Amino acid sequence: MSDLLPLRYIGDGLFKCLYPNRLSAVPVGEVRAWQMMEARSKASHDHFFAIVHEAWKSLPEDMADDFPSPDHLRKWALIKAGFCTMTKIVCANNDEAANLLRKWKSMDRFSIVEISGKAVTIWTADSQRRDAQGRKAFQEAKEAALHVLSNLIGTDVTTLKEAARENPQ
Repeated sequence: MSDLLPLRYIGDGLFKCLYPNRLSAVPVGEVRAWQMMEARSKASHDHFFAIVHEAWKSLPEDMADDFPSPDHLRKWALIKAGFCTMTKIVCANNDEAANLLRKWKSMDRFSIVEISGKAVTIWTADSQRRDAQGRKAFQEAKEAALHVLSNLIGTDVTTLKEAARENPQ
């Protein structure tokens, strides 16, 4: 179950869960601590994805194979900006590490996987689903990823943002 459950305040100190089936793992009557957070706007979410798409269309030809889709580019930018999880696995030997690297790349086409001797390091971008990333975290990830993208394509963030507004997907 996700740690974040979207709740709507309905008055008199009561909240309604927007995804009640996710509460099935919580025993009835159990007391839980909840943290208030603001939901992010759909406009900001859509704008970020439009910016990524615009950056992807602006990539130099020699990078096309590295980023076959806007999702590849977005997740790469999130990882480079530090919005990711890193897992390091030390294998028994170099051959086992090479096998793990090949298997992982075939299972997750968006992760960055590197090998160093018998150690495999895997970076996986943080989820940007609305229920996984609140407004503040999304805005921080968005701004950091935009800087990574603007550096990659050789433009400034403002120009990239304006191009996405002028050419929505």
